Amino acid sequence: MTDPIQPELIAMPEDVMRIILEKCDFISIQRLRSTCHAFRNFIDLEKPSYHFKSILIAGNPRAMYLSFSEEDSFDLCYPKGQKIDIIYAKIDEERTKIQWHREDKICTKTIENSNFIDLICQDFGSIVNRSSTNFDTLGISLEKVDYVNIQKVLESCGKNPIKVHTLSIQSGTCQEDVMGILRFICPDTFENLVIHCSGSRWDISRIVESDHWKKAKKMSMTKMPVRVGIQNFEHFENAQFCMEEATADDVIRVKENFLNSSSTTKYLQISFEHFHDENRLIESFGQPYPGTDNFFCKMWFFRRHDGYVLLAIIPHISIFLLILFCIFGRFSLLFSQFFIFFFYFKNVLVFQTKSTMTDPIPPELISMPEDVMRTILEKCDFLSIQRLRHTCHTIRNFIILTKPKYRIKYIEVAGSHRDMKLFFSEGGAYDLWPPKIVMVYAKHDEETTAVYWLRGNGDHTKIVENSNFLNLFSRDLESILDRNSTILDTLVINCDENVPGRIQKFLETCGKTPIKTHALSIVNATRYEDVTAVLPYTCPDTLKNLEIDGDIGRWDISKIVEMDHWKKAEKLEMRGMSVRAGIQNFMHFESADFCMDEGTTDDVIRVKENFLKSPSTTKYLHIMFDCFNDKDRLMELFGEPFRGIEWFFRRPDNNVLSIELHGTHLTCYIKTLARVPEGARVIG
Repeated sequence: MTDPIQPELIAMPEDVMRIILEKCDFISIQRLRSTCHAFRNFIDLEKPSYHFKSILIAGNPRAMYLSFSEEDSFDLCYPKGQKIDIIYAKIDEERTKIQWHREDKICTKTIENSNFIDLICQDFGSIVNRSSTNFDTLGISLEKVDYVNIQKVLESCGKNPIKVHTLSIQSGTCQEDVMGILRFICPDTFENLVIHCSGSRWDISRIVESDHWKKAKKMSMTKMPVRVGIQNFEHFENAQFCMEEATADDVIRVKENFLNSSSTTKYLQISFEHFHDENRLIESFGQPYPGTDNFFCKMWFFRRHDGYVLLAIIPHISIFLLILFCIFGRFSLLFSQFFIFFFYFKNVLVFQTKSTMTDPIPPELISMPEDVMRTILEKCDFLSIQRLRHTCHTIRNFIILTKPKYRIKYIEVAGSHRDMKLFFSEGGAYDLWPPKIVMVYAKHDEETTAVYWLRGNGDHTKIVENSNFLNLFSRDLESILDRNSTILDTLVINCDENVPGRIQKFLETCGKTPIKTHALSIVNATRYEDVTAVLPYTCPDTLKNLEIDGDIGRWDISKIVEMDHWKKAEKLEMRGMSVRAGIQNFMHFESADFCMDEGTTDDVIRVKENFLKSPSTTKYLHIMFDCFNDKDRLMELFGEPFRGIEWFFRRPDNNVLSIELHGTHLTCYIKTLARVPEGARVIG
């Protein structure tokens, strides 16, 4: 018995190499690429995808800065997502120093015969062209950087426009700077334009004619006054900007636009340098709401046809400056412009003012307007809402009537004969953030239940009298499912100690409204009845992934394969048990990983024909047989396998089906013809 020789990384099977690349970040892939020609060629052929959501470009005449993150904010690091910063610094005409920062360390490398602009272009183009999703945010800072260098970086993406939802431009000097960047952005995915460029007045007549402007839903240009008509902003759902001068006609036009809009979330904020039409506005709107001059502003309310009310607020300049100058002194110049806000309230706010300058009394929560209360509930998680519910009858009744929605994506159920455990989160199954909330319903005695809940801000306990722990658990789980606003990403049922039987009563109450989830994981199952006890209470139309983890042994799954959930699922993973079912029951899956009691050559032939006829190029199958004694017949039909384990078959689309039979493991997947090893025979 000698220690086994550890396989070299480059000798790993291609599917293992793909998994390795999936786990690597951008920096690690670049390092692997530099180790040898084999790695470089494999990576260039495979073209691994990146999953970045945000990119920031900045620099100066001698260096360029590139930051990319897996979150939609540049301020987030682990555990919410990876963030990498790279600095490309010019040493001299022929050398560049690259320094990259990420959460685990800082590394530096000097590259000979290189130009720092060429290097950032190479990396930026690779990130954009291999991104697996649209970017949430692209930030570009033009402060101190040569604008020509920014153009070169953006041009590195080739002919394909960059697909991004939000474009943020800092420190531009004119609309030509913005137009020069917009031509590299895809207008069809564009939603939000943010420009922060302080200084002189801007002519944006060309910007407002672009498709990006017309298709965007949000915009913010708050530091430079613009010269353009108010009608160019009416299509935005949310707009914040400055104008040189506004008139009563502008305000009237905005009012009509808001009254005729179908949106109830529309928002507009404008700052003016000059507004001299206040008296005409009063002639048109009538007297403002009584007493609002004491708030240093004038307010008007306009009822819409759908019952909502539009509130217009225009500060009163003379009192505005005087009061704020006396109280805040150093902030007086900050308020030397006018502001106008438009937004919606379900009920009209009641303002209370006093003739003397006293500190305002903070309003009690229960006296808040209904729309404010709804906003508060939208920000609360499940536990916070349950606590609010117990503060008083008024809030409890409001919550019952409002039925606030939750945004739960992950639910796990476990338990024993004396307790039930409920795990839930607004994040995915493997997300570290937001943290999962854990609730334990434990039997205290025959008439009381101890409820423990654990989350990021601490652990809490409560004793509930005259209660049964199963009833409390079922009530809360039913409330979550009934009020959840999204389809679950993952539902996990842990079958330890007959959990499906214990929650049978609850599951039956969900019968008329099946639980909608994309992935169902049934773990620690001891028999196929554990699976058939749960599946009928989930919605087959939303189920995509089915995972079953059970005891070692042979299972007859003939009843499971006849269910709609099995037939409509796209991905299957069964661990632990060996199943008795015909291979034809697994052919519809896009990805399947399971064990069978026995495999035959006929099974392999059937799988081969299914893969050759399938239009999918990502189809995958892995089967572990308890025994496979038919390999000699397989070799008679297919010929001698490459390296003793693998056959290649040409598909009609010129891709290649790879069938590997390694011992009792059968693996089938599709690859391009270029990735077939040299010397291997392609059949067909």
